[in-house]
Amino acid sequence: MTPRWFIAGIFALALALGMSGCVVFKVEPKAKQLDSETVRLKLKICASSPNAGTCPNLGNSDEDADEDETNVVLIGLRLPEGSTVPRNVAGDELELSRSRQLAKVLNDEAPTPVGFEWAAYRSSAVITNPEDSAGIAFTVKLPEGFTGRRFKYRPTVGFFQPDDEHPEDSPIVCGPALFDRDVDDEGGERACIDSPTPDETADHLTLRLG
Repeated sequence: MTPRWFIAGIFALALALGMSGCVVFKVEPKAKQLDSETVRLKLKICASSPNAGTCPNLGNSDEDADEDETNVVLIGLRLPEGSTVPRNVAGDELELSRSRQLAKVLNDEAPTPVGFEWAAYRSSAVITNPEDSAGIAFTVKLPEGFTGRRFKYRPTVGFFQPDDEHPEDSPIVCGPALFDRDVDDEGGERACIDSPTPDETADHLTLRLG
């Protein structure tokens, strides 16, 4: 059974995501209002393995996951400007840290409507396999003075495979890999947004605030 842990507002299952395949959202991300200033986003991600049937979505890369790959998991959160999110997340088999470099790339290249901005995270390198999954919950503080009745957000998930030429702390280069798996000398093997689809990424999910 996959071990579980709870750390600094984030509940995570031990993570494993096959690289040459893809990593996707297993279910649509959800949000819940905690109080007048705070919202919690819950993500459930998995490694594609249609033959096994537990994670049938092939994602934008349109491939199954492979066995025993080394991967860096990429998480993007498009939020109202001024939102505050956790800086780091650590677990036995998964560590996530905010990446201002990846956030800048997403702000420059991914759909970013006026009034919104991307926050981004990357994991440390992890050994991954098909069918493994992870649940992640981010506690988001609303922007100061936020008066809207609806909280709009868009999470994304992708991956990067480190190698001898591109170590795990390499800057993430999206370009042709923004919505697809790509391999080149500049950025190595990666898919910055493997899930959701480009059309879904351009749109928002919405939580009605009480």
